[in-house]
Amino acid sequence: MENTDINISALLNVDIDKILKQTIKEKIEKLMEIELNAYLEENPGIKNGKYKRDLKTKYGEIKQLNVPRDRDSNFHTQVIEPYNRSIGMEDLIVSMYSNGISTRRIAGIMEDILGNKYSKSTISRITDLTIEEVYKFINRPLDKRYIAVFLDGLFFYLRRGNVDKEPVIFALGIKETGEYEVLGFYLTVKESHNTYKDVLEDLYSRGLKEPLLIVADGIKNLDEEVMEIYPRSEFQLCTIHYARGLKSNVREKDIEEITVDAT
Repeated sequence: MENTDINISALLNVDIDKILKQTIKEKIEKLMEIELNAYLEENPGIKNGKYKRDLKTKYGEIKQLNVPRDRDSNFHTQVIEPYNRSIGMEDLIVSMYSNGISTRRIAGIMEDILGNKYSKSTISRITDLTIEEVYKFINRPLDKRYIAVFLDGLFFYLRRGNVDKEPVIFALGIKETGEYEVLGFYLTVKESHNTYKDVLEDLYSRGLKEPLLIVADGIKNLDEEVMEIYPRSEFQLCTIHYARGLKSNVREKDIEEITVDAT
């Protein structure tokens, strides 16, 4: 460990919504930068810094979002425009940055985001730059060791012909410095030990060789998949799922006392 003073117990008390909100903020800001750059290629002008605004999401309000602008105020981002979308911006971002996404689906998501505001050439340029950014995130190398890796299935509205709420496996790492890092989002039709195994194999292939602890939910046989790929790691059931399991196996009058102890 680089820092023996890190409070591991405190780090394991993860606020997933807060981390997702920060990640979505960063990706939206990057997407707006790409949008402005592509706009200025076709409409010559000069960048003029950024202004701040807030954005409501299902994870809470994103404060102080950095919105780029041009000197003549001709550029108006479509990324956070409040026109009617069938899917929220936060779900579009998670879907787009998920492992397994195709370039065709990214292009479809960009059409959802940009609407008909720009010319076909500008939309194509924004899409190409976004695809490059997405695959850079998905394929980036990871640290060899993490204090802990969290795996959890979250539900997002995704478009596969129709708009449906589907599971995305979320992988979060705690670095040896104590920092949180979003390791990846993984599209899946349903949660199973096989889909989690695919996630673990992807993390391993990108360089994550020695997670000290892996925390996940109660998917059957998941602990065996973890031990196969990471035999030296500890496996821990997420306290939320652990508490749910206790509730289904104890008398009603004992539930409150036991679940308080579990969490």
